[in-house]
Amino acid sequence: MENAQLYKEVLHSKQEWEDTFKAVEDMIIVFDHKGTVYQSNDSARGFSNLVPLIEKSQNLIQDTFSFNKPGFQEILLQHDTILEMHAYPIQNKEHQVYGVIAYYKNVTERRQMEVQLLHAGKLGAIGEMAAGIAHELNSPLTAILGNSQILLRKTPQDNPDYMLLDDIKICGDRCRQIVKSLLTFSRQDEYRFHYYSINEAIHQVLNLLKFQLGKKQISLHLSLQEDLPFIKGSQPQIEQIIINLLLNAKDALDESAQTEKSISIATYSENKFMVVQVTDNGTGIEQERLPFIFHPFHTTKDREKGTGLGLSVSLGIAKDHGGKIDVLSTPGHGSTFFLRLPIQGEERG
Repeated sequence: MENAQLYKEVLHSKQEWEDTFKAVEDMIIVFDHKGTVYQSNDSARGFSNLVPLIEKSQNLIQDTFSFNKPGFQEILLQHDTILEMHAYPIQNKEHQVYGVIAYYKNVTERRQMEVQLLHAGKLGAIGEMAAGIAHELNSPLTAILGNSQILLRKTPQDNPDYMLLDDIKICGDRCRQIVKSLLTFSRQDEYRFHYYSINEAIHQVLNLLKFQLGKKQISLHLSLQEDLPFIKGSQPQIEQIIINLLLNAKDALDESAQTEKSISIATYSENKFMVVQVTDNGTGIEQERLPFIFHPFHTTKDREKGTGLGLSVSLGIAKDHGGKIDVLSTPGHGSTFFLRLPIQGEERG
């Protein structure tokens, strides 16, 4: 009877341990001295990249056996999945290591959030700096525009200096528009929703990017529907999406062998959505990459050129506005991105 009761208690304890082992959401794998999986919980068995995970764990497993001390490493898998691995030696009564318990925690989302927060902090600092520079430029621009207008009034149009003065005024006006765009893009109330013109948002963006596109000898084609209603949202945030789409198009054209590089921007209404369509004739995107382009940190650019956050952040902004971003692309022929934003009404504000 005593043996039966003892066996029942041992069996009950074993069942409790196994239930606990299975219930842990993080992956737990027990390895033997050969690095072979001896036991694993449900989370580990259901992990899609288990084979490459075990392969990348072998060095730490063997070190844990050899030095009889806990170990730690980070493991990077496909699609930028990041796992933290802790390895612990299992000892018998003679303090000999006969196995290793490996505990894996998926920290991909946490790392992405940390990088996004860091990136947001940098963007905030850049915004403040841009606002400061814009305000500093306003004073000399006011003097340039004011004095050029006074001199234009006093100068006959047949005077050779008239064209020079008029050119100064035109360039001053252009600089003022660029300063205005910088102030709009960097202002602190960017999360407030109001009614605005999508075409005006595009013109604001082009004030900032026309020089960059022209310097790369990229021709720009606009087809903006004039009778579009105002839509409600955060204009600076929507401008950020358009900037990201145009910069991505520019980078795709930088890598392209096309002799005539072009970007087309079109606006039109479609069902209950306002559509901003950005098309380039650049390198295009491979079909196997299309499902991942909106994932955080997915990028084919050099580290100096991009973080892989642009499209991810843009999609997040679009969703916050009740919209979405779609893409069509053919490798070697270019890509077309569609920003779709809901139309709420004709109100002006």
